[in-house]
Amino acid sequence: MTKEKELLYYVFILIMIMILFLLGVDILATLLLKQGVILGIIIASSLILFIISCLIALKIEVEIGYYECSKCHHKFKTTYLKALLAMHIGTTRYLKCPKCQKNNWSKKVFEK
Repeated sequence: MTKEKELLYYVFILIMIMILFLLGVDILATLLLKQGVILGIIIASSLILFIISCLIALKIEVEIGYYECSKCHHKFKTTYLKALLAMHIGTTRYLKCPKCQKNNWSKKVFEK
C-alpha cells in the first residue's frame, strides 16, 4: 500500500470513529437531558464538529493523488470547491475532465 493510500485509509477510519463518537454523545445527551438549551448546544456543537472533520478529510483527499478521466484516461487534480460540490461514490467523483471537457465519473488514482 502506498503512503497516499494509507493516509487516505486512516482519514476514513478517523471519520468513522468521529461519526460513532458524536452519535454516541448525541444519544447519551438526549437520554440524560431530555430537553433544554444544553441539549441543543450539545447536538449543535457535535454537528459542527462533524462538518468540520468531513471538510478536513475532503481537503486531504483532494491534495493526495489525481483523478483519472474514464473517457480519455487523462490524470488531473481538481479544486477543493469542485470536489466538495461534485456527486461522489467513495473517492470516485463526477467531474469535468480538463483535457476532453467531458463530464464523467473520475476515479481516484495515486500515480501520475
